[in-house]
Amino acid sequence: MPTGRKITLLPRSLTSADLPDPFWEIDLLKEQGYEAPDPARVKFQLSLDIGPVGSAAADTFQCIVVTEELKSTLRGNAKIILMDTYSYGKFKENILSIIANCEADTWYGCIVNLRRYFSWEYEGMYSEAEIRRLNDR
Repeated sequence: MPTGRKITLLPRSLTSADLPDPFWEIDLLKEQGYEAPDPARVKFQLSLDIGPVGSAAADTFQCIVVTEELKSTLRGNAKIILMDTYSYGKFKENILSIIANCEADTWYGCIVNLRRYFSWEYEGMYSEAEIRRLNDR
């Protein structure tokens, strides 16, 4: 049931096997992170575990982070975060802004909002009515 208060979302874990070691685990609490050799030519898959603050629960979401120059190399209809040029600072700011803008007064509302930007681990497994029934709290 909607409470009238938004659920604050927390990115618990971000990973990308496409990034070189030791950067494949992304810690948004750090000021420094992966910087690309060519900031105009970046493309990597990103997995995010996101859940409500105050709960250990989280769902996994995915997207592709890509710069404008490499956008034409994408195949299929993956969710993307498009950047003119890549820097860790801009990437971090984008991710945190997107997640903050997806907060809602129910977990279902958060999921609906997050699915605009990311592919959800349960995508296609349930009807929208079942998803609402299971997560409208």
